[in-house]
Amino acid sequence: MVKRGKLLSRRLFRLHPVAMPHAAKDLKTIVKSVLKYVLQVVIVSGTYFAAGRLGLATPFTSGNVSPVWPASGIALAAILLWGYRVSPGIAVGAFLVNFWSPIPHAAAVGLAVGNTLAAITGAFLLHKIPDFDRSLSRLRDVLGLIVFAAIGSTTLSASIGVAVLFATHVHPWSTVDTAWLMYWLGDAMGVLLIAPLALTFPTLWRIRPRGRVAELTTLVLLLSVACFFIFTDRTLFALKLNVLGFAVFPFVIWAAIRFGVSGCALSTLVIAAIGTTATARGSGPFAGDIPLLRAALLQLYFAVLVVSGLTLAAVIAEREHAESERAELVRQQAAKEAQLQAQEVLRESEKLAATGRLAATIAHEINNPLESLTNLLYLIESDKSLSETAKRFASAAGQEIKRTAHITKQMLAFHRQPTTPVDFSISEVLDNVVELYAAKIEQSGITVQKQYETAAKVKGFPAELRQVFANLLGNAIEASGQRGVIRLHTFGSHEWCNAHRLGVRVVIADNGVGISPENRRRLFEPFVTTKGERGTGLGLWVSSGIVQKHEGSIRVRSSTRSGRSGTCFSVFLPERVSGIGLVATASVLL
Repeated sequence: MVKRGKLLSRRLFRLHPVAMPHAAKDLKTIVKSVLKYVLQVVIVSGTYFAAGRLGLATPFTSGNVSPVWPASGIALAAILLWGYRVSPGIAVGAFLVNFWSPIPHAAAVGLAVGNTLAAITGAFLLHKIPDFDRSLSRLRDVLGLIVFAAIGSTTLSASIGVAVLFATHVHPWSTVDTAWLMYWLGDAMGVLLIAPLALTFPTLWRIRPRGRVAELTTLVLLLSVACFFIFTDRTLFALKLNVLGFAVFPFVIWAAIRFGVSGCALSTLVIAAIGTTATARGSGPFAGDIPLLRAALLQLYFAVLVVSGLTLAAVIAEREHAESERAELVRQQAAKEAQLQAQEVLRESEKLAATGRLAATIAHEINNPLESLTNLLYLIESDKSLSETAKRFASAAGQEIKRTAHITKQMLAFHRQPTTPVDFSISEVLDNVVELYAAKIEQSGITVQKQYETAAKVKGFPAELRQVFANLLGNAIEASGQRGVIRLHTFGSHEWCNAHRLGVRVVIADNGVGISPENRRRLFEPFVTTKGERGTGLGLWVSSGIVQKHEGSIRVRSSTRSGRSGTCFSVFLPERVSGIGLVATASVLL
């Protein structure tokens, strides 16, 4: 038994160093969590106490029943932000603010219970809204705040509070119904004025552009000046007309449109602060009546402003969200269509590649019999017994065989390309392309004017660029029609956007019918063709990609005016590239 005990103690001792770091880590996490919770409770309690003292200092307060109780908004926002666990902070703050007021201490306990239950109830009802968002960016969230929190949950605090006050022989506002109405209106206005700003204040805090900050500052300053003139007895507003109070409504609309719920909440809070202070001093459109009527009219005025502004801001936010979702759907649809087009292009490219390999194979297989035919014709021509006519026929057949052999070599050259870029002459590539189309050019009676002003070489893949020039020249032949004119011009130049980057510019121009502006805008897009069923819409798109691969650029000018129609393609290729495959620009000049 002793040995087994020693063995067990040794095992525990061995496990201890491993378990210690985990235990210390868990303890540290717990301490941090507790400290965070205590800090949150202290912040809620202190903020509620300060807001409560401000509410008790509000004019028209009677028996701790204030016409505006900002602490109710603080309590609701605290639970929505940090959860129900900060409710003790609300209770402590509510007790302290009433404890240090001229009411019995027992009443302070009852008021604290009522205020805490009202905040918990309001948050509970708001969480019943599906996907409730604290940013109040949806109309149903704003309506929920108005109906469930401002109107609904505050009836609980008003009922408990008034019952407690009258039970402890405190008689605010003379009668129970009047006291209950003022208590309820004060808590409701506190929720409407403070909670939206507390919930959305980070949105205002994150405004960084100087223009937006300047606009918000200007809004607050102009609104303050407007409230100063409206709620004070100045010469300009000597008549105390209630309608003048709504002169601040454009500022609320401005704030709702430009800064959303947070800007609207800030604006209405500024109006409430100035309006309450001025009315209590007997100035402004709501002064002159009995205190109860003044307080009721002032709260109704604030309610109209807040409800209108918040609902407007929520509707605008919902519309912007819907537009952004629609734009995202359009973008996704466009991306999907582009992906489908890319897949189609890939299939077409694979077909073209397979066709090219097949053509190269055929050309290679044909080349061997052609060599045999060439040797046989040489032997036939060497036969002295043949007549002159037969020799001429044999010579003509030999020339055609040589021409066929040359065509097969060109087909093989188109298919073959080096794996690394090489130096080559642009003029030689152009001559090969012209020779490829020689029969078609002769058949159409087209005049090809060559003007090669530079012998500079460029670095790249000659087979790919041969394909580019073949596409451009083929399009020019089809556009020129019978007896047209095509001009090939090469000269040393620089890049359009960088004068220090030198290279070779190739211009292929024709006097055909031209390209319409509508087609020019989409000329380098895939599947865009002006040839109808005869075209695939891939030639210029592929050509643009090849030019971009060589770090060059391609542009087009075209005119459809009668007597001056034609199209001019300009291709710039740098003499040296930093790396094959870098992206350049392909643009259309209209």
